Amino acid sequence: MANTPEFNVKKYLRLVYQKRYNFVAVMMLVTSVVVVFGYTMPKKYEAISTVLIERNFLNSIMKGIGVTPSIDDTVRAVSVTMKSRQLVLKVLKELNLVQKLKTEVEVEMLVKDFQMDTDIKSRREMELFTVSLKHSDPVIARDYVNMLIRQYIGESMSSQMEGTSGANKFLVGQIDLFKGKINKIEDEIARMSKGKDVAPQARLQVLQKKLDDLLTQYTESHPEVVKAKDEIQWQKEQMQDENTGGRNDTGTGNPSQSGKSGKIAALERDRETYRKIYGELLNALGKSEVSTHLEFQDKGAGLKIIEPAMLPLKPTTPGRVRMILLGLIAGIAAGIGSIILLDSMDKSVKNVDALKAFGLPILAVIPHIPDADEEAAIKQKDKILYSGTAFYYVCIVGMLLFEMFGRRLQ
Repeated sequence: MANTPEFNVKKYLRLVYQKRYNFVAVMMLVTSVVVVFGYTMPKKYEAISTVLIERNFLNSIMKGIGVTPSIDDTVRAVSVTMKSRQLVLKVLKELNLVQKLKTEVEVEMLVKDFQMDTDIKSRREMELFTVSLKHSDPVIARDYVNMLIRQYIGESMSSQMEGTSGANKFLVGQIDLFKGKINKIEDEIARMSKGKDVAPQARLQVLQKKLDDLLTQYTESHPEVVKAKDEIQWQKEQMQDENTGGRNDTGTGNPSQSGKSGKIAALERDRETYRKIYGELLNALGKSEVSTHLEFQDKGAGLKIIEPAMLPLKPTTPGRVRMILLGLIAGIAAGIGSIILLDSMDKSVKNVDALKAFGLPILAVIPHIPDADEEAAIKQKDKILYSGTAFYYVCIVGMLLFEMFGRRLQ
């Protein structure tokens, strides 16, 4: 049993030699088919662009507590949007590739082809990703990649701006509404304060408004603010003295003055309420604008094209070196497989051992009687076979070396 592997190897080597013409024919045929296929396949040129995902310091400060997505997650999200039907179709229309098609089926097939051929990969060692396309036309490959990235950045910016513009418009409308209400109340207070009987109240109103305006610009300790507070306090003391004197003199207040002062007080309360809402709306609008700016940086300005796609000068597919090597391996495998198949299909008796397996008596074995002319003819055919095979594979190896080294020197 130890000699079985050696016996099998010798058996197949002897079989290859016996059927060497079939072996060489099949081997050269398969190798030729694979090599010719590699040279006749449509050439495809690959255009590649490298894009940087920027994460600036401002975003880190203002969004620091949140979990930052990994580069792979970011690239997957970008890939889904960038290879979407809507965006790819828009790019194809910009490149005037859709106008030539007549039916919707052709358009959909073209879009699917470009979606499949578009490749987006992340580079984990850096916050970069590449966008590439293989196409038979190098100009289309270059223009498509560059246009796809520009359209993606533009679409991201515009969609974000559209999403926030609605909220900003609502806030601006509400700000104008409450600003109008405040102005209307102040006009009403001013009108009601024109009467002589409410002059002190109007004076107090003016001083209070002055103080509110100063507090929007200065702190509590500013001299102007302190002065305004002193004036308000003095005015309140004067009004208190006047009211006390009126009660002492008459025993009862002026109904007209009391009613009008009550209305002014109600208006002042409404005004303060509106002012509070007005301030909150201004604060919300400011936050919305900052958020919009950050999102704009993340989706638009946060993508920086490091290397735009250049015009590819050499095709990347088919890989002729790979196809030649594949042809050589496939040829040898096909040659061996063919002679094994032929041998298994041959049911004739090939040796004495096969007859012994049937249990038949063997009377004699007729030896092979060599024929000089036949032997000479076989040798001549073998010379032609070996020299032709050698010449063929010298050419194949020469093609392989040229593809590996010769094209680099061009």
